[in-house]
Amino acid sequence: VSFRDSRGPKAYDARSVEVRAKEERERRQRLDAGRPLVTLPRKLEFLPLGMERGDVLRYLPRGQNVIKRSVPDGLLVVNSQPPPKNNPGFVVRQWLVRFNEQGKLVWIQARYEATAAKSRIRRKRIIWHRQILQRWEGAGGRVAAQPSPYQARTADLTRHAARGTWYRWSDDLTEVSYLLNRSGVVVTVADRPPPGSDSLLPPLQYLPRGPSNVLDGLHLGESEDAVRTRLPHPPRVNADGAWVVGLVNGTYDAVLLWFDKGRLVRIAARHREGDSPRRGHKEMQGALTAAWGSVITKVGWPTERSYSSQGALQSLIWFDDGTRFHLYWAEGDNTPPRLWSEWRDDRESAS
Repeated sequence: VSFRDSRGPKAYDARSVEVRAKEERERRQRLDAGRPLVTLPRKLEFLPLGMERGDVLRYLPRGQNVIKRSVPDGLLVVNSQPPPKNNPGFVVRQWLVRFNEQGKLVWIQARYEATAAKSRIRRKRIIWHRQILQRWEGAGGRVAAQPSPYQARTADLTRHAARGTWYRWSDDLTEVSYLLNRSGVVVTVADRPPPGSDSLLPPLQYLPRGPSNVLDGLHLGESEDAVRTRLPHPPRVNADGAWVVGLVNGTYDAVLLWFDKGRLVRIAARHREGDSPRRGHKEMQGALTAAWGSVITKVGWPTERSYSSQGALQSLIWFDDGTRFHLYWAEGDNTPPRLWSEWRDDRESAS
């Protein structure tokens, strides 16, 4: 059976607006009457929405290989512990939790990763990510798959564009999303904003906005004039329109800076080579992993991974609601591979 709007294809957008408005009216009526439609679980793993901040802290993982860091409105928890022997083939590697002004848990995100060896997964036909998806399909029903919400934010990275499958459910009180990509699964459970409101919380911002140890703390959003006053010498401008600044000491030997309307919108910093420059893909994978380890307390577990033509890890990407952080290695036309860190102001793409 198929349905068609009698007003023709040009009316589809208007029809969509009408349907959303009708749904919002009916939702408001149910909330005002104290009879919300509730179909989704209001918890993720062992954390229910509405839990007090102090109780959340007691329930989150602990241990030598667990990193906890405060972020605006919440907490970032990274779990690098070996998985338990009785694990179901996956483990939560990262938690992000956020609280409202009353200290109540209103937003939870868990990042899952496979733990079973690929051979065991094939032998026992373990489809671990499907097990997680089925939990939510059982409550919210099957919904159409959508592209990764990060796809537009990696449009400039042709070889490392974000690919994935995204699902979303909602009832009158709760919103849930599920993202599957090459790095694992990310599930987010949150209080649904009241009718007429877009969000209960300000945009999530937990990633660094630039290299804190370069030019007295270089960061996205700075004015062109403010950066210029801290340069040791006038910058050279390359063919891409970026300022190129050489650095004598520190983690990086050069930074590239892009400005838009007088504001710093992108920073790329080239890591300084050691005494034994790395050349092979596997060696560069080791350098990339080590660089991640040096910033893991600030950035946590990556959202996206990509691999080289030889199967070596080549790129790691993180997102919050305003910043994209990219850690990767790349080969030049006639130069050996080098390791880079990149910060990009992504507020427009994230909105």
